[in-house]
Amino acid sequence: MTACSIKNLWRISWLFGFLTSTAHAAADYEAFYRLELNSRLAYHLFAPQDLASHRHTLDLEQRVKSGPWAAVLAAQVLAETAYASNPRYDQVARSSSQELSARDIYLQYKDPNWLIRAGNQQVIWGEAFGFYFADIVNPKDRRDFGLGELSRQRIPVPMLQLKHLFGKSSAQLIYIPKPYFNKEPYTGSDFGNVYRDLFPEGKVNVSDERSLPLVDQNGEAGFRATTMIRGVDLSAFYFYYHDRMPNYRLSVTNPSPLELNLDGYHSRIHTGGITATTEIAPFVFRMEGLHTVDRQFDSVRDGTYSAARSGETTAVLGVDYTKIANWRLGMQLSDTYLTENIPGSLTPKNRPLLTWLLSGPIYREQTLEVILSYVANDGSSLAQIRYLTPLSSQIELLFGADILMGGSQSQFGRFKSASRGYVLLKGYLLGS
Repeated sequence: MTACSIKNLWRISWLFGFLTSTAHAAADYEAFYRLELNSRLAYHLFAPQDLASHRHTLDLEQRVKSGPWAAVLAAQVLAETAYASNPRYDQVARSSSQELSARDIYLQYKDPNWLIRAGNQQVIWGEAFGFYFADIVNPKDRRDFGLGELSRQRIPVPMLQLKHLFGKSSAQLIYIPKPYFNKEPYTGSDFGNVYRDLFPEGKVNVSDERSLPLVDQNGEAGFRATTMIRGVDLSAFYFYYHDRMPNYRLSVTNPSPLELNLDGYHSRIHTGGITATTEIAPFVFRMEGLHTVDRQFDSVRDGTYSAARSGETTAVLGVDYTKIANWRLGMQLSDTYLTENIPGSLTPKNRPLLTWLLSGPIYREQTLEVILSYVANDGSSLAQIRYLTPLSSQIELLFGADILMGGSQSQFGRFKSASRGYVLLKGYLLGS
């Protein structure tokens, strides 16, 4: 970690301490802090079976509360030393080895009928497990392919949230003045883009914008209504926003030797949908359905790189079996498909996914979680295995593996060489 990162970390720690001391000085205040350290060591499971990750993250969070008012300040420091240690990652070592980022930073007012929150925050829509479907508001950190804890991959962004609670119903409004986008895998990393494969005879430079300027026309807005109808927890939502995933424009910067640029951009889209959850013992049923209007999809046809528009519909149906105490057994079927046929599209017209979830205690407080996913139309699969062993009330040891299988052009199989086994040590410090 550089001296600059250490200095920034010290400043954040000092600010946390200042907030805590200020809170203790006022009798009607409550203050809580949380520090979490994660250290992960991972190796590739297939040839050349070398170092995949040696990552350390430090999360700091301070919460201050007084009556209906609350404030949260959180940040994360990340260091990935594998990029400098493994020659395979030479392309990303300088840009991706360390990072200091803001997490939740907001001011909140909450009473029995209203929640008003302004600042860096997360808004979670959706009922599915294992993958993001209706969870469309916050951008995601996709540099690890969406593997691991989904909550840690969601990127908090500045927004205003208003939520009104009345009886068994609620209405939620959100406004994002400055859009932010996904953090896509870097070229040269395990899950780096495959665009170079499209132009094997040339050098391809890929770039993407992380945000858009803070101007009125870039603002994003959404609405979600939730109610309980005859035992069904039902929600409807609508979001007008910029696509979190990039499309690319191709340009030739040098004809000989051939050098190309792919510059990312994010078009405006509309998404509307519904989610529902109900229990019919011993089962819990979950459903999501959403449709995006005129989304852009990149395509390559006759040597021409372009983008075409199509509607995109996603349907998700899941069921959990709850008869076994402390265990969760779930199955989920999803299908995402394009309403228009796009010749040469880099996105398949139909993307069905079948996922199984098994989690629960094995011995004392040790727990096992297995998520198996299968793509029916290309035969690829993903296995995510986690075994958690608490060493104390503040330290946990996690053994895991992410195994991607399938053909070289399939959804999961194209990243087979990124399959990894790992050990993760977690430490917590809580206080007030």
